[in-house]
Amino acid sequence: MKTVSMCPVCFCEIAAETCLKDGKVIMHKTCPVHGDFSGIVEVDPAFYLESLRGYRPIYPGHLVDVTDQCNLKCKYCYHENNALNIPTFAEIIRECSVNNGPYILSGGEPTLRNDLFDLLEEINRLPDSGQTTRSSYVLTNGHATKDRLYLLNLHRLAGIGLSFHEEGQDDFAATIEHCISQRIKLESVFFVIDDLAQVEGVVKWAREHPTIANTIRVKCASDVWSTTGTNKIYASQVLKEFMKHGETLISEAYKSSYVPILFEGINMAIISWYDVTNVDLLDIAMPPTYTAKNGETCDFLKAMLINQGIKSGWMKGRKNQHK
Repeated sequence: MKTVSMCPVCFCEIAAETCLKDGKVIMHKTCPVHGDFSGIVEVDPAFYLESLRGYRPIYPGHLVDVTDQCNLKCKYCYHENNALNIPTFAEIIRECSVNNGPYILSGGEPTLRNDLFDLLEEINRLPDSGQTTRSSYVLTNGHATKDRLYLLNLHRLAGIGLSFHEEGQDDFAATIEHCISQRIKLESVFFVIDDLAQVEGVVKWAREHPTIANTIRVKCASDVWSTTGTNKIYASQVLKEFMKHGETLISEAYKSSYVPILFEGINMAIISWYDVTNVDLLDIAMPPTYTAKNGETCDFLKAMLINQGIKSGWMKGRKNQHK
């Protein structure tokens, strides 16, 4: 199948083709400057081919970095912890006003902003072209929401996505306990895994908290932007692990990189993003959107790969003299 990918050296967009070889789905591509490359797209051809049968959007919205500052230094993080890069209130509102909502505030750790509530109130006044019950969401590691009053005030203004990190597990646990006592339903709970054996721990947690969130997301660590050196795990492998533990159904049309499932009746999603070696740009050309460091607004993963290129000294095929 013909598609479009990126050169792993200069990050320019190039033609690519996927094919079946040795029981895997392989991508082949050629950069006119840096030569031939190949990468594994999926290790289960049947799973991959089924993913091509129907259109599957990921989820609507526009991700907005409200700070690059964070209270944690997690092993798998796309961002560099940079206390100097904090967008102004006006810059954030401007970015939201020219992109389709709902608006997903991320970073860094958004709750480090002292003006976060004021920011959300202003964003919620914007026309919401996302056609959802919420205009805004906040992705947090639980740093501030471990405080019950803060959690209640945040929930009044935005949907909350809570991510689990070993480095901040006490804050995560405190936030979950407050959600239970206050009957707050989170928009999402987010786990990152780098070993298939960790699926068992997610299963245990999900069984203990089956109604705490609209979706529990399980993301495989991937080599994107500031994260490198990960052991690639494919979505089909995670799906099979869930099947070992209980009834697991693919709940709707899926993508090979984003698979919504029902695990014992619990809404979950398996995420295994492409990296620059195997990215299919046509497959992911859909929301959520994100603005890369070169000012281009596109799908989230492509924007992160553009940022990865900039970090390594390349601006979409051109050597960046200001790395």
